[in-house]
Amino acid sequence: MDPIYLVVVICLVIEFTDVNGRTSEDVALDMETRDLGLAQVMTARMDTTVEPCVDFYQFTCGNWIESHDIPASQSRFDMFKQLKLNVSKTIMDSVEKTITDNDIKPIVDAKNYYQSCIDLDGIDNVGKAPLTRLLESLGGWPVLGDNPGGRWNASHYKLESLLSLMLREIGNSLLFSTHVSTETMQPSRRVIQVINECTF
Repeated sequence: MDPIYLVVVICLVIEFTDVNGRTSEDVALDMETRDLGLAQVMTARMDTTVEPCVDFYQFTCGNWIESHDIPASQSRFDMFKQLKLNVSKTIMDSVEKTITDNDIKPIVDAKNYYQSCIDLDGIDNVGKAPLTRLLESLGGWPVLGDNPGGRWNASHYKLESLLSLMLREIGNSLLFSTHVSTETMQPSRRVIQVINECTF
């Protein structure tokens, strides 16, 4: 998952979860109301005309299937895909809004990041300078030779330093990613997973 996507989702949860200055009873009442609303939504998706012991899938999902066509751009469509589309739309709606004094720093950063991506005139004005600076900070790209962004020197090249710098400066690794997870057979132990990220 793209780190900026995760940051934006967390920020949206914080932004739309207003518990400051409210009593715990008010928050609990809101949660109960939300749960009741969710129960109504789930019930509306069920087809209660079907006997659950005969066709459980139709019983649990029948009305949702009947009321949702598969979009032409999709090979399949389910509630999780709908949720993902709703979250993406909420994120887009949030980052497209103007920065306000009430926005927390991660929201401001996400809005600025988004605006910098869609500012095509600004991108054209700065040209390739940011990319060549980045390439030079990473040790250069041999394909460019002595041109800006090139000037690669094999004697200064260390793969582990390059990967560390890329992870720190760009936020991702081209070759692999690492995760800490629970060992399957012994849940009390943690394992470091190294996953190949190469798609070529």
